[in-house]
Amino acid sequence: MPKKVKKRKARKVISKGNVKPKKDKDTFDLKFFWLAVLALAVIVVVIVLAIVYSGSSISIQSGDTVNVDYTGMLEDGTVFDTSIEGVGLEAGLDRGMFEPIKFTIGQGALIPGFENAIIGMKEGETKTVVLPPELAYGETQEDLIVSLPVSQEMDRFVDINKSDFVLMFGVDPVVGGEVSSLDISWPMKVISVRGDTVNVENIMKVGEEIEMAGVGWTTVVQSVDEETISLKQSPVVGDTFTVPSLTGMLQGVVISIDSTDFKIDLNHPLAGQTLVFDITVLSLEKEVE
Repeated sequence: MPKKVKKRKARKVISKGNVKPKKDKDTFDLKFFWLAVLALAVIVVVIVLAIVYSGSSISIQSGDTVNVDYTGMLEDGTVFDTSIEGVGLEAGLDRGMFEPIKFTIGQGALIPGFENAIIGMKEGETKTVVLPPELAYGETQEDLIVSLPVSQEMDRFVDINKSDFVLMFGVDPVVGGEVSSLDISWPMKVISVRGDTVNVENIMKVGEEIEMAGVGWTTVVQSVDEETISLKQSPVVGDTFTVPSLTGMLQGVVISIDSTDFKIDLNHPLAGQTLVFDITVLSLEKEVE
């Protein structure tokens, strides 16, 4: 009889491809490192975008300092002022330099409508605003249209306070001495000094042309007598005239002339006009609290 063959238990054979490899600790740490780097980069980008976005959304308020480009126009499109050289040259504006203006909102440096239009704007923003006269240079005021005589008289001898004399001429008064200043185109002679009062004589000759301060036209001496000097003014329409006021210097322009008088309009040249402004905010400095 054949020998009985002992049955062997079958071994489980696992294919090489199904063998689970051991985890590599170094590989795991490297992957974790790059994931951390990526996450950090995303956080940085989000923070940068948030800063940029929040900065660009900051609105201008009173007290902020701004730098702006602008173009001012009449209702018919005529450009009367601009900070942009190309626009100014095309409009034929006679200016030596075109540059943005920098000012602080609320200080009253510019017309109210212009400042108010910038409040609420953001850096880089451009807008167009239409300003009625009351928000621009005001309505035309009839009391600022004055009439002056063509012929005018002035005193030949004048009393001046001694301190004012020194301030005006830069020297102490000396009887018999002649003085002059940049504001007076004719010489003056010291007649007497009595305490704080200096009496001076306006020295003029008949037929002489003299220049009057703040006046854009010629004036001729017509006569000189013991007490008075008679002057004849020769303005033409469009000549300018500047006078001091409580709010500064007022500049007027001659608008009409007749045989005895001429009229000067001391209103701003743009008074009564509706104005259009294109405004671009170039930069913004927030008020430091």
